Amino acid sequence: MSKRPSDPTLLSTQQMANTTQMASPSFRLPVLDPDFLIGDSMRGVRFMLEYAKPEEALRAWGVRAVLGHSFARIFRRNCVNLGIAVVEAPDAAAAATDGSRLRIDTEAGEVDVDGTRYDAAPTAPLVAELQAAGGLVPWTAERAGTR
Repeated sequence: MSKRPSDPTLLSTQQMANTTQMASPSFRLPVLDPDFLIGDSMRGVRFMLEYAKPEEALRAWGVRAVLGHSFARIFRRNCVNLGIAVVEAPDAAAAATDGSRLRIDTEAGEVDVDGTRYDAAPTAPLVAELQAAGGLVPWTAERAGTR
């Protein structure tokens, strides 16, 4: 059984089968069209969605920063969009172990691992704004006056 709340405006799968969106391949809802989803043109979208899953989990768990040797572009961008700090500091990452106590100053570009200070690249001003706002969506809403 789905944990998703019931929405009376949504059609059942059986009802949806008889709609214009399902009758014609050109109008079929993308999420229900396997030919569209597995097509070569959607490879990047599928790839991006796969990468978005871990970042959403990090956010749900309350993770505010990720420390590592390096990060993939997509992972980094997804974290930035969710307001999670991404700190690339190879020496600090190598020194950290399970149970290490970390202090990360993204503005100054410093990472403290168990009392030892390491350098990291300072966070760009726009990225710092996104992090302070809680991610891209709240940052955009704030500027649009819809918060």
